[in-house]
Amino acid sequence: MAEAAAITWALELAVIEMFEHICIESDAKVYVNALAATIDDCLWKIRALISMSLKLSS
Repeated sequence: MAEAAAITWALELAVIEMFEHICIESDAKVYVNALAATIDDCLWKIRALISMSLKLSS
């Protein structure tokens, strides 16, 4: 959960700073895999953070 929140926060900062290209590295395999999968396939505990991260990254 903490890693998911940190990634979402970093994406929020990237949007505020208007960065066009970013690279996210993480050792939270569950979160990284969930970003690449469909929202229905991810764990319910991080589903809201995944959804927010995907919206911020688009």
